[in-house]
Amino acid sequence: MNWPDEITSLYNDLLTQLPVRDSVRSAAEQRAEEAAEESGRPISRELALRAFIESTPGDLRARLEKTLSLHGLDPGDYDDAFAS
Repeated sequence: MNWPDEITSLYNDLLTQLPVRDSVRSAAEQRAEEAAEESGRPISRELALRAFIESTPGDLRARLEKTLSLHGLDPGDYDDAFAS
């Protein structure tokens, strides 16, 4: 599946905050691709971020909130993903 450069770059930045990079990346990519396929739409930033957050172990998710803020994103927009 084709991933926009913006999302790939964001994933790379988010992954620098995590010690379990490979497992999170593969789980997030798989989850995002499945969701995009089911919806019949391309992978969006919104979908990719939700997949990334949900694929991150719960004890590591707090690190992502700061990184999202640094990217100008409101972590509160993803409360449901952080709570999953």
